[in-house]
Amino acid sequence: KEVQVVSSLVSSFKNEVELEYYLNFLDKNGRDFFDGLKDIGLVSWRVSRVFNKVGSVKTNEVYVYKNQQAYLKGQKVIEKWFNKHESFYKNITAKIEATRGIVLFEFKW
Repeated sequence: KEVQVVSSLVSSFKNEVELEYYLNFLDKNGRDFFDGLKDIGLVSWRVSRVFNKVGSVKTNEVYVYKNQQAYLKGQKVIEKWFNKHESFYKNITAKIEATRGIVLFEFKW
């Protein structure tokens, strides 16, 4: 059975200025990033601000791929994206914690 793969990245930024710099970049370029991944099987991509950690500046990015093959192809697309925008990412100091999993249950309405 084919299952969806979920990738989650929690990024901790040094300060609000770096977070705003990153969010501004996503605002300008996020659609191109998403469209490139959508073409290989990304189902959704969400970027959220983590607010339950007092004094921290964090985002949580959740990527849902239609299957393992889409996830693997997505890693290649993301690598190309980072290489293309290397000058931007060199200016950000963020600690990133990544997790990967498969969808076991999903409830929707």
